[in-house]
Amino acid sequence: MARYQGNPPQDASRILFGEILEMHAEDAAFLWSIRRKAVRRQKYKLRDLARADERVEAHLEGLDVAGTDGWSKLVDALGDGQAGAVFAGSVWAMRAGDWGRFGAALDSAGDERPRLDAVLSAFGWASAGGTAIAPPPSTAWARRLVADPAPKQRFVGVGAFAVCRVSPSDEEIDAWLGKERDPRTRARAARLVGELGLGNAVAMLEYLLDDEALEVRQGAAWSLCALRSNHQIATRMLMAAAQDLDPDLDALEMAARRLSAEHVQGWMKELIAEGRARAALLVAAACGWPSIIDDLLPLMSEEETAPLAGLAFTQITGADLVVLNLERDDKKVAAEAGGDVDIENEDVDQAPSDEEEEDAHLPFPDPDLVARWWREHRSEIDLATRHLAGRPIHQAGLRQTLVAGSQPQRRAAAVELACLSAGTPIYNTSQPGFSQARGLLGWT
Repeated sequence: MARYQGNPPQDASRILFGEILEMHAEDAAFLWSIRRKAVRRQKYKLRDLARADERVEAHLEGLDVAGTDGWSKLVDALGDGQAGAVFAGSVWAMRAGDWGRFGAALDSAGDERPRLDAVLSAFGWASAGGTAIAPPPSTAWARRLVADPAPKQRFVGVGAFAVCRVSPSDEEIDAWLGKERDPRTRARAARLVGELGLGNAVAMLEYLLDDEALEVRQGAAWSLCALRSNHQIATRMLMAAAQDLDPDLDALEMAARRLSAEHVQGWMKELIAEGRARAALLVAAACGWPSIIDDLLPLMSEEETAPLAGLAFTQITGADLVVLNLERDDKKVAAEAGGDVDIENEDVDQAPSDEEEEDAHLPFPDPDLVARWWREHRSEIDLATRHLAGRPIHQAGLRQTLVAGSQPQRRAAAVELACLSAGTPIYNTSQPGFSQARGLLGWT
């Protein structure tokens, strides 16, 4: 009688080990792709981001401790070129100090911006946790990349300095702004100046306002406005971005921060008259002037403009539409909008395909309820003072928002804080949430 022949225990363990590593590779990539959007979404606060990022980190650590077996499970995913896989592979290589495998991850990214951004995210993530054998060589590798003859490598190298908030030397800045041939890298370098608060590069930035590449001009203008509040030429250049088919959000927000309430109101009316209501509301959300709220209320009655009008209202007043029950009936919204958006089921490797999808995560305000709330609380807010999250824009209030605000509010607070203190780097609200929580919430 034939006896059943089972697998030796070591074979079963090997099969199970491989399945676990495959799960780590897939989930690390997938969960990071979700958090890539979460860093800009209103439903996330620092604690939410930190908990989500701890899940990502757990899977990355599983790949770290597995050594080259962990890398082997990432190789197949890298072949698909998805941004999440590029991120996970880049983190593994950096924590292992393996320049060759990092190069393989970078090559798999191709030349598409979302995948290159995944590599840059890995620079910020690699030093935030994990079980690396040696400290991640972030700065050394960034300098190695900026010396490479390939434009893509130089772009990633400059971006790595910004992500890691490491200041380059004056000679490096001069080379990137004055001698760099690739416009994308030149633009990234121009933006880095403002992010790191490098006021000694202002003259070079003003020279780049006449650059032949639009992205370079806008990068230089953004940094000039971050460093100097009264740079009118740079502000006007950023305002012109509103005319683009796909306007640069950061450009509009920075311009709005540098304008008076009257100027913002006039600009918003012009944009709405030109059929650019979305750009007008992005400006409203960033400007901070409570005096424009009366202009937002009518826009909450329009299906296309209601979510962003609600966002602008919340950014200024700090009133959470969901918590205060100021949103429209959920079932009615779902029926009119075609169903709620579930972030867990989104196509995580693609940026939003249109404006409607990009704003779908925002709540719909009930215009009557919001108007009533505003009538009851209007007297509590100084209309002549810029506000963020219901607090006047000054250092104490901004620091509180950086700790307790939603991600859009935290992003805004980080920029506003740097603008108030010349030469101060902009706090990176996109770095791993658990790393931020250690510094801001006292997590261990």
